[in-house]
Amino acid sequence: MMKDGILFMGRAILGMATVVPLTLLSTANANTYVWTGGPDWNNSSNWSPSGGPPTWGDAAFFGGNGSENVAFTDPAYANGLNFQGGLGYTIGSTSGSYLSLASGGYVSIESASTPSQTIDSFILLNGGDVRFSSGVGSSSTLTINNGISGESSGILALTGNGGNNAINGSIGGELQVQVYAGHWLLAAANSFTGGTQIANGAQLEYTNMAAFGRGGIDLGLPNFSGSSAYGTLIAGVSGTLSNNITLSASATASGDVFNTNHQITAFTGSISAAASSNGLAVSGAGTASFDGTLSTANLLVESGATVNGSGTLTWNLSSFGVPDLATDNGIMDISGLHLALDIQGALTASQYVLVNYSSGTLVGGNFASVTGFPSNWRINYAGTTQHPDSIVLMPTPAPEPAEQYLLAVGGLGLLAARRRLKGQD
Repeated sequence: MMKDGILFMGRAILGMATVVPLTLLSTANANTYVWTGGPDWNNSSNWSPSGGPPTWGDAAFFGGNGSENVAFTDPAYANGLNFQGGLGYTIGSTSGSYLSLASGGYVSIESASTPSQTIDSFILLNGGDVRFSSGVGSSSTLTINNGISGESSGILALTGNGGNNAINGSIGGELQVQVYAGHWLLAAANSFTGGTQIANGAQLEYTNMAAFGRGGIDLGLPNFSGSSAYGTLIAGVSGTLSNNITLSASATASGDVFNTNHQITAFTGSISAAASSNGLAVSGAGTASFDGTLSTANLLVESGATVNGSGTLTWNLSSFGVPDLATDNGIMDISGLHLALDIQGALTASQYVLVNYSSGTLVGGNFASVTGFPSNWRINYAGTTQHPDSIVLMPTPAPEPAEQYLLAVGGLGLLAARRRLKGQD
């Protein structure tokens, strides 16, 4: 039951019709230079063959040789950084010069046996699309400890396997962040403007309430491998989240996942759903307090999770007669929530379940307000014989014939009494 957000399909490489394999994001390398010495990146004798260090058109290859600590005495340039072999490198420093990646560049762990890698230097992206990948190893992770900035609009594509990858520095510029696969963490307050997309099967955790910059969040877009899973957004910190969210997953009954391992003390943005979405599942042991709008999709409150707030929950009956459904398997407090009925199709069923709380706990006797009532319909909060432990939209019962007779007789008696009183005046 969620609606209105920002959907970035114009140039997004996650769109169904524009899916691009990640291997095609990098341009052909003019030369490949192998790191053999150290620790100075800018010293040509630390590279093989001679002629290094790399420039924007070249690949820097770290294959398990040379110093594990790579320092910059001047800005470092490359098209891409390839990590293979058995060493875990630390590239640059948090206070030194920066690493500049060309358009179409990449930072990639290419082997399952390669350990985790760390980038400590500031990263400057020179336009176009850039890929960060932790490779195929479940224990290989990529950690970025400094800031990232794009000089022009482009896509920062993040992919990985089972490890926990992290960007601990701030991301700025006109970038759009797209998480293809694996688990990624955004830990800083970011200012990028292009929005965030989380592909099916990917997980994005945030530990800063300003992690998503000035754009929206799109959950559940198809990834390059055609995964049928859902996108997961994980709350790693308590606070107020104001970015708009669009739901796009359609492969699972529960749709996309909002994991509240920490409290969402106030969600003030709006949540919307694409036409194919199955909605949103709120999971975790925390509380999601929705003070914005949630419309046009199913809502699942999983066991252990709590949903409350003062926002508006929209229940939609589509023109095809398909109703939304909120399923409460955890705790759902409706006392502060407002319900808006958006009925586009004909009411052909005898009853419609708005909220099923048979496996959860419903707090509050009724919604704070209800709008959009169809004529001669009402809400039963206690459930019915047909739908117990549910909030049900159902017709207002017509008076029985005997009741209609008594009402008619009572009305005539009242009219006669009024006439007698008038005659006494």
